[in-house]
Amino acid sequence: MLSKRLLSITSLLQLLSLSGFLLLLFVLTRFLHHQTESAFVPFWSYVGSFEIAFPPMIILIATYGLAFLAGKSLADVPSNTISYLRNEFFQSHKMMLFFSAFSVSVSFFVIRHTEQNPPPSYERLVSAILAGEIDRSEEASSLIGAVADKNPLLADQLSLVTRVFELRRARNLEAKTIDVVNSRLLLRSLANSDDDVWRRHPLRKHALAEAHSLVAEAISQSGSVAQDFGELSPDQLFDEAVRLYSEVRDSSHKRLATSQLIASAQNNIGNAHFYRGDYQDALGAWQATLDNYPEHRNVGTLANMIAAHVVLKNFDEAIQLGDESRRWAESNGKALQDTAHYVSILVNTGFSYIGNGEIEASRPLFEFAALIEDDDNTKLNVALSFTMSGEADQAERVLRSVSAPVTHEQIADDLSLTPDKRCSHLWWALHSQETDLRDVAARLFVFLDEKHAPTELQKFSDPDELAALRLRVANELGQFPGSCFSYSLIDPIVDFVRGD
Repeated sequence: MLSKRLLSITSLLQLLSLSGFLLLLFVLTRFLHHQTESAFVPFWSYVGSFEIAFPPMIILIATYGLAFLAGKSLADVPSNTISYLRNEFFQSHKMMLFFSAFSVSVSFFVIRHTEQNPPPSYERLVSAILAGEIDRSEEASSLIGAVADKNPLLADQLSLVTRVFELRRARNLEAKTIDVVNSRLLLRSLANSDDDVWRRHPLRKHALAEAHSLVAEAISQSGSVAQDFGELSPDQLFDEAVRLYSEVRDSSHKRLATSQLIASAQNNIGNAHFYRGDYQDALGAWQATLDNYPEHRNVGTLANMIAAHVVLKNFDEAIQLGDESRRWAESNGKALQDTAHYVSILVNTGFSYIGNGEIEASRPLFEFAALIEDDDNTKLNVALSFTMSGEADQAERVLRSVSAPVTHEQIADDLSLTPDKRCSHLWWALHSQETDLRDVAARLFVFLDEKHAPTELQKFSDPDELAALRLRVANELGQFPGSCFSYSLIDPIVDFVRGD
């Protein structure tokens, strides 16, 4: 009876050890799936494919190791291994118990790792999509191209996500008008997926929230959009965006909700409040991002917070945060990695100084921004500071690098100017008190994108007529289609345009 009992225990341990081998094989397969580009393929499809290839180096090292320890030739390793397993390992209770415990422990840690951590390839893709930079957008497209070879359906779904964030980047960093049709179609495409796995995916929800925010902005820009397409109101769309962002932020699916995605969702709750006009709520959400996700502190969030302070006319707070943010960005290289938002910090801090009446203090910030990002927009801010300081020659020097001025006698039939070049004529009009009043009027009409014949401009020799035109321009600053609309947020600039 005792021998039968021992035989029974031995057989049980042998079965347990064999199960341990299979379990280790399973978790190694799972680990390889998680750590490689195959992570984009469903696991069981990966198991059923011929893509599983254990690294040859592991097999080679194991073979040489066994040969060295046993003092045998490489050719004898397979037969000796089988002999050892049959005659010694599977006859030793201690070794089988130890191996079984080892296999369970390793399996536990591998499964926990693969469930609690995103696959590296997926993490790189999410990072590239969320970065909002042109070079990272190209990286995202390249990564999605690699996904297409393994999972074409997922690649198509991810392409929708990248298109949403490309629209957002064009809006925020390039000051482009939102593409109403594309943003609405993207919202519908993301919302109406038949794939249950994709519907629950945090990245889809994140993109869908951004699409709601884009459409809400588009409706706010053009009231006819709501009637034409039967959309919800902007407030309802923003509410839905915040709800979806909150779902991503609170997601327990750590394998797909990367730490960067969660932090981005919290940050974008602030963005949605900002686009809606709830600036104080936006500041609260952004501060929560900095407090709760310090490892994802970024220049964009800080730039947004400064912009909100400017809109709320909290100029002292904006200046303090701007100075702190500049030092932080410069000390850790973020200023070089995200130059667009770093320039935004410089510019909005400069506007804050003007808001406080410190025009001279704004100029070094505007000039530094123009050195980093040498475009018409940054140059116009420099021209603004010279114009408001009464330095006509310096203002003219900068303005000539943007556009040549018109006169009341020389107005092109087809101006077709970009918003920034139109904006330059605002400062061409006001940069010098010695400018002919009719020329001032001609340039203000260029800013307004209106054409007037030279004979129509003669009446603006009357200072009262010109004063009325300047008042109109000041009142319409906030409707300007380009970045110069931001001048409407700073009272001293509006007062200057008005002629007060």
